[in-house]
Amino acid sequence: RDAVTVSRDAVRAFRREAEPDEVLRWSWAASALAAEMWDHEGWTELVTRHVRTARAVGALTELPLALNSRVVVHTTAGELDAAALLIAET
Repeated sequence: RDAVTVSRDAVRAFRREAEPDEVLRWSWAASALAAEMWDHEGWTELVTRHVRTARAVGALTELPLALNSRVVVHTTAGELDAAALLIAET
């Protein structure tokens, strides 16, 4: 199988429901892969889940990374007001 197919399958697998510790451990890598694949839907979903999970479990050391990733997603989509709100939160 070629790298694109393997990468798409990996992003799809990461989008499945996971335990909070798995989300916190792997979201940065999974979301980066989705971004590299120009999978905006997958990227958005993974980063949003990363932020939501970090907040839900009180992972304060993880939250800035998750918020920064979400800022990049918003900026890439031209959603600058939404990005500014998250920047103010960090």
